[in-house]
Amino acid sequence: MIERKWSFLVVRHDESALPEAQNESARPKIAPRNKTEIILAEIFCTALEVDDVGIDDNFFELGGHSLLATQIISRIAETFSVEISVIDLFDAPAIEPLARLISSRANQETLAALINSSNDDEEREEFSF
Repeated sequence: MIERKWSFLVVRHDESALPEAQNESARPKIAPRNKTEIILAEIFCTALEVDDVGIDDNFFELGGHSLLATQIISRIAETFSVEISVIDLFDAPAIEPLARLISSRANQETLAALINSSNDDEEREEFSF
Protein backbone atom coordinates (compact mmCIF):
# COMPACT_ATOMS: atom_id res chain seq x y z
CA MET A 1 0.00 0.00 0.00
CA ILE A 2 1.25 3.45 -0.91
CA GLU A 3 1.38 5.95 1.92
CA ARG A 4 -1.09 8.76 1.56
CA LYS A 5 1.64 11.43 1.22
CA TRP A 6 2.93 9.68 -1.95
CA SER A 7 -0.45 8.96 -3.50
CA PHE A 8 -0.21 12.03 -5.76
CA LEU A 9 2.51 10.19 -7.71
CA VAL A 10 0.11 7.46 -8.73
CA VAL A 11 -1.47 8.46 -12.01
CA ARG A 12 -4.59 6.75 -13.17
CA HIS A 13 -5.80 7.11 -16.70
CA ASP A 14 -8.53 5.80 -18.88
CA GLU A 15 -6.76 3.86 -21.64
CA SER A 16 -9.88 3.83 -23.76
CA ALA A 17 -9.72 7.64 -23.90
CA LEU A 18 -6.21 7.62 -25.37
CA PRO A 19 -5.85 8.05 -29.14
CA GLU A 20 -4.83 4.95 -31.05
CA ALA A 21 -1.15 4.77 -31.83
CA GLN A 22 -0.17 5.38 -35.43
CA ASN A 23 1.38 2.24 -36.83
CA GLU A 24 4.11 3.32 -39.27
CA SER A 25 4.56 -0.27 -40.44
CA ALA A 26 0.93 -0.24 -41.64
CA ARG A 27 1.91 1.66 -44.78
CA PRO A 28 2.94 -0.67 -47.57
CA LYS A 29 6.64 -1.20 -48.12
CA ILE A 30 7.92 -0.52 -51.61
CA ALA A 31 10.31 -3.27 -52.66
CA PRO A 32 13.70 -2.43 -54.19
CA ARG A 33 13.41 -1.93 -57.95
CA ASN A 34 16.96 -2.15 -59.25
CA LYS A 35 20.29 -3.81 -58.45
CA THR A 36 21.61 -0.90 -56.37
CA GLU A 37 18.44 -0.73 -54.24
CA ILE A 38 18.44 -4.53 -53.76
CA ILE A 39 22.05 -4.51 -52.53
CA LEU A 40 21.38 -1.52 -50.25
CA ALA A 41 18.32 -3.29 -48.81
CA GLU A 42 20.50 -6.32 -48.00
CA ILE A 43 23.09 -4.06 -46.34
CA PHE A 44 20.39 -2.31 -44.28
CA CYS A 45 18.75 -5.61 -43.26
CA THR A 46 22.08 -7.07 -42.15
CA ALA A 47 23.15 -3.99 -40.16
CA LEU A 48 19.74 -3.40 -38.58
CA GLU A 49 19.03 -7.11 -38.05
CA VAL A 50 15.60 -6.85 -39.69
CA ASP A 51 13.95 -9.11 -42.23
CA ASP A 52 12.57 -6.58 -44.68
CA VAL A 53 13.23 -2.97 -45.64
CA GLY A 54 11.33 -0.81 -48.12
CA ILE A 55 13.00 1.80 -50.28
CA ASP A 56 11.32 4.61 -48.32
CA ASP A 57 12.20 3.28 -44.85
CA ASN A 58 14.44 5.64 -42.91
CA PHE A 59 17.63 4.02 -41.60
CA PHE A 60 17.51 5.99 -38.35
CA GLU A 61 13.80 5.42 -37.73
CA LEU A 62 14.42 1.68 -38.10
CA GLY A 63 16.88 1.78 -35.20
CA GLY A 64 20.03 2.90 -36.98
CA HIS A 65 22.55 5.02 -35.11
CA SER A 66 25.99 6.51 -35.72
CA LEU A 67 27.92 3.29 -35.13
CA LEU A 68 25.70 1.36 -37.53
CA ALA A 69 25.99 4.26 -39.97
CA THR A 70 29.75 3.79 -40.11
CA GLN A 71 29.23 0.09 -40.84
CA ILE A 72 26.77 0.94 -43.61
CA ILE A 73 29.21 3.44 -45.13
CA SER A 74 32.02 0.89 -45.00
CA ARG A 75 29.87 -1.78 -46.69
CA ILE A 76 28.83 0.72 -49.38
CA ALA A 77 32.47 1.60 -50.05
CA GLU A 78 33.38 -2.11 -50.32
CA THR A 79 30.40 -3.03 -52.49
CA PHE A 80 30.08 -0.04 -54.81
CA SER A 81 33.63 1.39 -54.70
CA VAL A 82 32.08 4.76 -53.85
CA GLU A 83 32.92 6.95 -50.88
CA ILE A 84 30.06 8.54 -48.95
CA SER A 85 30.11 10.28 -45.57
CA VAL A 86 27.96 10.04 -42.47
CA ILE A 87 26.51 13.41 -43.47
CA ASP A 88 25.47 11.88 -46.80
CA LEU A 89 23.66 9.12 -44.93
CA PHE A 90 21.87 11.71 -42.76
CA ASP A 91 20.88 13.60 -45.93
CA ALA A 92 19.73 10.41 -47.71
CA PRO A 93 18.69 7.98 -44.94
CA ALA A 94 16.39 5.82 -47.09
CA ILE A 95 17.36 3.34 -49.79
CA GLU A 96 15.89 5.22 -52.75
CA PRO A 97 17.73 8.54 -52.27
CA LEU A 98 20.87 6.72 -51.15
CA ALA A 99 20.84 4.62 -54.32
CA ARG A 100 20.53 7.80 -56.40
CA LEU A 101 23.47 9.34 -54.51
CA ILE A 102 25.62 6.23 -55.04
CA SER A 103 24.81 6.15 -58.77
CA SER A 104 25.60 9.85 -59.07
CA ARG A 105 28.93 9.46 -57.25
CA ALA A 106 29.85 6.41 -59.32
CA ASN A 107 29.14 8.36 -62.52
CA GLN A 108 31.22 11.30 -61.28
CA GLU A 109 34.15 9.04 -60.41
CA THR A 110 33.94 7.28 -63.79
CA LEU A 111 33.85 10.62 -65.60
CA ALA A 112 36.81 11.89 -63.56
CA ALA A 113 38.78 8.73 -64.37
CA LEU A 114 38.04 9.16 -68.10
CA ILE A 115 39.11 12.80 -68.00
CA ASN A 116 42.32 11.91 -66.15
CA SER A 117 42.99 9.10 -68.60
CA SER A 118 42.46 11.48 -71.51
CA ASN A 119 44.84 14.01 -69.94
CA ASP A 120 47.47 11.31 -69.45
CA ASP A 121 47.24 10.40 -73.15
CA GLU A 122 47.67 14.05 -74.17
CA GLU A 123 50.75 14.41 -71.96
CA ARG A 124 52.33 11.32 -73.50
CA GLU A 125 51.74 12.69 -76.98
CA GLU A 126 53.36 16.03 -76.11
CA PHE A 127 56.58 14.36 -74.95
CA SER A 128 56.88 11.84 -77.80
CA PHE A 129 59.06 12.90 -80.76
